[in-house]
Amino acid sequence: MENNTIAKMRVALFRVLIAAAMSVVVVSESRATAITYDFSVTATSGPFSGQSSSGSFSYDSSSITPGATNGTTGLLTTLDFTWGGIAYSAATANTGYLSFDASGNLSDFLFGTNCIAGGCGVGTADEGWALSPSGFLATFIYSHPPSEDLGLGDLTYQLATGVPEPVTIPLFGAGLAGVAAMRRRRRELSAS
Repeated sequence: MENNTIAKMRVALFRVLIAAAMSVVVVSESRATAITYDFSVTATSGPFSGQSSSGSFSYDSSSITPGATNGTTGLLTTLDFTWGGIAYSAATANTGYLSFDASGNLSDFLFGTNCIAGGCGVGTADEGWALSPSGFLATFIYSHPPSEDLGLGDLTYQLATGVPEPVTIPLFGAGLAGVAAMRRRRRELSAS
């Protein structure tokens, strides 16, 4: 009798795990969510040396290509950043690319005012900027009229607080469903 009960519990747990895996796939495909990052830059050279600014940007979770780079322009859904007295938005600056690790977390990005698919440039006579963590070297490159000097700076970024990665929500829900199913099963077993 006891072996039969254990076998039934294993089958129930297996069903919960299958349902959880299916919910991750269904939710990921059916509902794209906005993922927001906060960033800060500090100019280390150029016309604004020593000045700092902070901003944020968002992209849609449908832009994620796990373990690869999405080298498309127009991936930012929002951008809020001011540099040199000029406010930038997703309408005035956008992506050269977004790169993701195997789990779908943002690992590298490049965006600015002069981007094409896969890259961004900041010319000496252009007003513009570009941000990129570039692996181990986080950089901020800018120019600003009427100066023809390029400036460099340091960049830091992090996932905005309170905004879960897209896969977190269905996994949390599946875990709660699994706990509830196990509790209900234990009550049924103890009642019989």
